[in-house]
Amino acid sequence: MDPAILSAMSALLGSLVGGSASIVTAWIAQKTQSRHALIREEVTERAYLYTEFIDEITKLTADSLTHALERPETVLPAYALVNRIGLRSSKEVYDAANQTVQRVIDQYFGRNMTVDELHALVRTMPNPLQAFTEASRHELHSLSKQV
Repeated sequence: MDPAILSAMSALLGSLVGGSASIVTAWIAQKTQSRHALIREEVTERAYLYTEFIDEITKLTADSLTHALERPETVLPAYALVNRIGLRSSKEVYDAANQTVQRVIDQYFGRNMTVDELHALVRTMPNPLQAFTEASRHELHSLSKQV
């Protein structure tokens, strides 16, 4: 084979391989960046959803200690949040949210507390959101590690 043709073919093949490698590298980098952006967005959206749930449950917990459930629509926002959590989150987070709402409902149907009982309870009451907080924190941390 003619050395000039061999040299030209080698140069052409080298350029083709080098160009292909650059294209593949750029494609992989773009795909990775897109995936990381999606994960960051998901973490942000879940954190916002979990914050909404915590805010709603905190209000309901306080209300349930001194009031009976007179209007069922009082707890509907909490159920809506639990269902939104179920669409996006792990089973552990969904179950913890569901159990938290159930405890609030049980309290609504329990005995109303006096001011003295509330005072004593505040000092000894375990965090009613602890299981949910731990499950959601673990999930967000796991997602964040993927970035």
